[in-house]
Amino acid sequence: MKSPATTEATSQLQQQLASLRLEPEPPARSSSSRPVVVAAVLVVIAGIAGLLSSMPSIMGGSDLPVLGSVRIASVSNDPTAVELTVTGYVTAPVTSDVGSPIAGTLAERVVHRGDRVEPGDVLFRLDSIEHDGALARAEARERVAQMRAAARRTELRQAEHRAKVEARLVAQGTNPADRAREEEATAERLRAELATARAELAAARADTEFQRQARGRLTVRAPIAGTVAEEPTAPGELVGGPLSQPVVKLVDLQQLRVHADLPETQLSTVQVGAPCEVTLTAYPDRRYTGRVHALATGVDRVRAALEAEIELVAPDGDVRPGMAARIDILPAPRADTPRPPVVPAAAVAERGGRSVVFVVDGDRVRATTVRVGSSGANGIELLDGPAPGTPIIDVVPPDLEDGQQFQLRNE
Repeated sequence: MKSPATTEATSQLQQQLASLRLEPEPPARSSSSRPVVVAAVLVVIAGIAGLLSSMPSIMGGSDLPVLGSVRIASVSNDPTAVELTVTGYVTAPVTSDVGSPIAGTLAERVVHRGDRVEPGDVLFRLDSIEHDGALARAEARERVAQMRAAARRTELRQAEHRAKVEARLVAQGTNPADRAREEEATAERLRAELATARAELAAARADTEFQRQARGRLTVRAPIAGTVAEEPTAPGELVGGPLSQPVVKLVDLQQLRVHADLPETQLSTVQVGAPCEVTLTAYPDRRYTGRVHALATGVDRVRAALEAEIELVAPDGDVRPGMAARIDILPAPRADTPRPPVVPAAAVAERGGRSVVFVVDGDRVRATTVRVGSSGANGIELLDGPAPGTPIIDVVPPDLEDGQQFQLRNE
């Protein structure tokens, strides 16, 4: 099927050829017009020649350079060098094995594996039948103690009143002194009984509070924020006690670390706080930001390595403990000098004794002079050149020149 450009070119060619058709010359025309006709024919022939020379490009010819398998890159603000690349695995330093604080039967598990919880959220409940009975008995003993103490207070007030009356009558000489001493002795006895009743009431109240708190411990809440990782105990099983297993295991997936071994020969290039780029084997197209959180205090002589702990900054919900990871440890940032942008190493070429990159400008490239700095695994620093985000050819063919038009091959 012909393209619109090919059809148009063919039509133009037919029109040009039609104009070359010679008609019989009128007999009355003078011989002086012959040079003009010849000149016109020559002009038409020259136009046809130009049109034919442009036909290959119009019809999709191959005179445009085709940059096969060449991608368009861009000037990047990423760090320019990787100090060290190591492998490791993801860990979760903040975990909690939540068991029952008291012995009992697991009645209900409110959360399940994968649920996200916050501190204070209910995780599970124990059977409350025995504790309900104990609390009821304690509350009953407390009420009895309250009534006993109230009765002793009433009796004491009455005895003290009688003792005062007898003392006044003895003073007036109306009653004998023995009556007053008897009433005072009764009041003293009631004071002792009231003290005992108050002590019994305090003990009953303490027991009631203990049973109330014990019943409250039947509802177990999350001590930390995290995700339910395991639930090894089923409802109906006995829990609590020194040998019982956890009911729920929580893992905080918002605070993750990557553990890796640093070769002893490369320790001078790594320091705490150095930025990192972490790539997980499970998600090779993602890049996670990290930093060196801590270094072990000693080198493992068997492995000739020092264990490092890399903190993941804002990991997403797909990162899981145990995942394999590759860690690129980057140079520590310097506050006084910002990092220059970088380009792929193959994007820099030599043209006329100068370093250039080829900036994409529509369907053409423009050779732009650059001043390069140090090189690393991520590319070459541009001390002077295009701004970050500028599209460039990432692998420069040896014959690519300034202003050259190109098209990308359709693979």
